[in-house]
Amino acid sequence: MQLTDLEKLCGAAGVGNCREAAETAAQLLRPLVDTVDIRPDGSVTGYRRCGRPDAPVLLLEAHIDEVGFVVTNTDPAGFLKVDACGHADERVLEAQPVLVYTEDGPRPGVFCSTPPHLRKDGDPRPALADRGIDAGLHPGEQVPAGTFAGFAPHFETYNGQVCAKALDDRSGVYAVLCALEQTLGRPCAWDIAVLFASGEELGCRGAAPAAFAAAPQAAIAVDVSFAYVPGSQAHACGRMGGGVMVGVSPCLDKRLSDDMIWLARQKNIPYQCEVMGESTGTDADRITLTRGGVPCALLSIPLKYMHTPVEKTAVCDIQAVADLMAAYIEEGEMPV
Repeated sequence: MQLTDLEKLCGAAGVGNCREAAETAAQLLRPLVDTVDIRPDGSVTGYRRCGRPDAPVLLLEAHIDEVGFVVTNTDPAGFLKVDACGHADERVLEAQPVLVYTEDGPRPGVFCSTPPHLRKDGDPRPALADRGIDAGLHPGEQVPAGTFAGFAPHFETYNGQVCAKALDDRSGVYAVLCALEQTLGRPCAWDIAVLFASGEELGCRGAAPAAFAAAPQAAIAVDVSFAYVPGSQAHACGRMGGGVMVGVSPCLDKRLSDDMIWLARQKNIPYQCEVMGESTGTDADRITLTRGGVPCALLSIPLKYMHTPVEKTAVCDIQAVADLMAAYIEEGEMPV
């Protein structure tokens, strides 16, 4: 895998039921597994068999969708009114470039911004329903209600870091692909099921049915988590550049979490613990409740500026997640 592959993933549309991101991920996945499918809900699944009869199944999961917007109507002046599709950070919407995914192809636009000269001190920030997207429509021109829109793609790299939209969770998808590439052709005791789930930003909708179909004996979910920035609490955040964040939670399997920490130490993979007192807020919560219950670990990538168009993470942290997954694929044991 190359960073250009991560750029392709981040640039693809994955708001709501947009399939471009799923199709891009499926294309990158095909050389690494035996079979690939895109489910009716837009989740991508893959399967790699180890050749052992009755081998246990290990599920590797990351979500493929992203936060964005859906058009509710076009006002008489030609501005698009939208509702949230996921929970984008509304504080940063003013003057943000977007793409409106029309049937005729992506159409550029920008969230409207009132000039500071026309504002009064203390004016409240407008609600999303009161904002508009200027897509260059003439008065009376319409975009159909139900059309999705998302942050405009961009991809910058500097000082070992990447900045883009949708690194939540295309960086996780990329980490899974890197782990699969690292273990390609090597002996393995597992059959590997892969899931790039749809609908995580809409309530973790895609992970449960696809995980049910895969029927794994263990699972590793990969997502992003909060990296420290000024104004946040250091103890509640990971450190960008500090390595993979190994989840510790009552919702997660302690044996798997302990194994991840042990492997990280054995392989000199940089890691940090992420302690959560209740649920994790990720697809791992749904996977653990699948069928009769699935032991699940959570590996997270420290991310700054979550749910904005300028999400940022460190390449070394993505690689640490991939290395730890690869180590578990080759040396991990079934939790019993």
